[in-house]
Amino acid sequence: MVGNHLAGGVAGIRGNLNIANISYDFSVGTSFSKPQGFKTNHSNVNFSACRNKKTGHNPTGRGKQGVKRSLLTVGNGLPLAVVVAPANTHDIKLVIETLAHLETGRPGQALLLHLDKAYEAEWLEK
Repeated sequence: MVGNHLAGGVAGIRGNLNIANISYDFSVGTSFSKPQGFKTNHSNVNFSACRNKKTGHNPTGRGKQGVKRSLLTVGNGLPLAVVVAPANTHDIKLVIETLAHLETGRPGQALLLHLDKAYEAEWLEK
């Protein structure tokens, strides 16, 4: 049984992320300096170059404009699926769409998910 991990919230991963290059850079200890368009503040990491209709002008503003990424990964952190939604979307509403992107698996075998408290729901436990 494969242990998959579902994490909601700001994951800091873009849809067009080149995983092989990032993995290589981490393995050889490359230091990532702030690329152009990269902004940070207390609780948010944002690639402004990735803005589209789903993100607002200020991801930390009270209007809850910004982006939330629901990320499905294998136990070692390799992303399998990413769903992007407005920041004011509750995490549990993204579960079905995120799991729908998972096209692999073994029919008849249960999928082991590790979820945080935002995903507590009776219908999800089954």
